[in-house]
Amino acid sequence: MVSPISADEERHSYNVNADSAAAALAAGAGCSDLVFVTDVPGVWVEGIIRPSLAVPEAQALIADGAIKGGMVAKMEAAFEALNRGVPRVHIIQWQGPDTLSKIIHREGATGTVVHP
Repeated sequence: MVSPISADEERHSYNVNADSAAAALAAGAGCSDLVFVTDVPGVWVEGIIRPSLAVPEAQALIADGAIKGGMVAKMEAAFEALNRGVPRVHIIQWQGPDTLSKIIHREGATGTVVHP
């Protein structure tokens, strides 16, 4: 676990958005995937979970207000990770002990995959 609490050169503490911190760490580590485990099963658009979203489409949905609230910050962190070279970002809800294994092995984990 990594705490998103950060400090500057003068030792002032800052609470960095955890999703932004995860995006930076995933990009810096050269990860193939970044997984945001959240309290919703994926990105809701017009009453359905979108299994996949490309960045331009997601940006348009944010601009139209179809993606809103806390999901906007999560999507912005996803865009950051993708722009820095992480190929895929998953937004999922915990589905039990095999959740991450399903993602790693591409075995039908539900949720939304955001890609360039």
